[in-house]
Amino acid sequence: LLTELIKVVENKETPCNAAFLGPLCHVFVTHHEDVKVLLTSPDALDKTYHYRYLFNETNLLVVPGHVWKVHRKLLNPHFTSPVVHTFIPLFNIKIDILVRKIRENILSNEPDIRDTVHNCFLDMICATTFGVDLNLQEGKHTEFAEAIDNYAKMVARRFFNFYLQVNWIFRWTPVGRLYHKSLNVLHNMTKKVVKEHIKNRQNSPELTSADNSSSTLMHHVVNLLEDGLFTQENLYDTVEIMILAGFETAAVTMMNIFLMLAMHPDVQERCLEEILRVCGQDGDVTGQDIVQLHYVETVIKETLRLYPVAPTIGRKPSKDIQLRNRIIPKGVHIIIVSYLVHRDPKVWGEDSNDFKPDRFQPENFSKIPYYSYIPYSAGSRNCIGPKYAMLVMKIVLVKVLRKYFFYTARRLKMSDLKCAMYTTIKIIQINELRVKERLQ
Repeated sequence: LLTELIKVVENKETPCNAAFLGPLCHVFVTHHEDVKVLLTSPDALDKTYHYRYLFNETNLLVVPGHVWKVHRKLLNPHFTSPVVHTFIPLFNIKIDILVRKIRENILSNEPDIRDTVHNCFLDMICATTFGVDLNLQEGKHTEFAEAIDNYAKMVARRFFNFYLQVNWIFRWTPVGRLYHKSLNVLHNMTKKVVKEHIKNRQNSPELTSADNSSSTLMHHVVNLLEDGLFTQENLYDTVEIMILAGFETAAVTMMNIFLMLAMHPDVQERCLEEILRVCGQDGDVTGQDIVQLHYVETVIKETLRLYPVAPTIGRKPSKDIQLRNRIIPKGVHIIIVSYLVHRDPKVWGEDSNDFKPDRFQPENFSKIPYYSYIPYSAGSRNCIGPKYAMLVMKIVLVKVLRKYFFYTARRLKMSDLKCAMYTTIKIIQINELRVKERLQ
């Protein structure tokens, strides 16, 4: 349904359109000036009703703006660059496993590496969130990994099916039953890890140091719990939403990047040249390496422009809000279609649907209005984890491109690609991605 609505909005000349979805009026926004108003207004911090289907109504993504401000301020210290960089050794280890697993895919003649990549990203985010190594890439805790995967699929089905959004209907459907079963597996794992973490802190008082910059998210939120700043429910919600929202968005984006490189071998080789010059033929990636991977970063950003983490961003203003050409009444559900904001030919040029990483070279990107590029949202209620995601994706590209070459099963053009809109954008032709070992 959302895919069809976006097609309708895309074909309209006005950058602000309205439609009723069920009994509720939705306004669709695609102009960067309107986006700026919405994402910077203190009266548009509340999310639309859609987000409550991602988890529950008390997590960071969904809570009202005044609650979100408090929680976000408490969590921000964990997502600074110095803290994120302490995870680089762990990322190197986990991505080395990914490199080995891709080779196993090749040797077993299994071209689809989606599950391999997803397992790696879930493994990493669980390690940095829970603070324990679940070894998911090695086949450990398979019930947990399957539950997370099933949960993401069931959320996507509920997100865009109106009858599934009715709670009393949803819980009696096969989708609802699998959703709740998967969520219980996650809850039980979280409770187990929290209990173990608190027990370890009691046995090792030095673990309670609040200024430990290498602490995991679990360490940070347990500190908040002990200081009386978080409730037990806040703790569980925060840990679980970071896993659920974080791993799939990064893994899907990573697969999209691989496909863009496969379709543009000249870009892939240019990335490899920079990687070999900065990082060498093998060995671990360092923090100093990360900041020098300028072209690799443009490739990631251009992929996120074409296929942003969230295809839409929903806001529900608490007061009437003035956009460029009209006033939107309070309580109306406003949908920012970031997928179309990123492809506006008046901003990005007539080739806005083409993959051109050089758009993000400083001399070019400086000409782009700020709110024309919002892959992780923007303004005061933006995503908390872009530094984490960028760091991980750079290390993956370094380690994987040094060993493997990506190509497609048939020659694909950008115009051949079709998208399915779920909670993330998924390219239907991703199953045509192929990988082979590089000749050393």
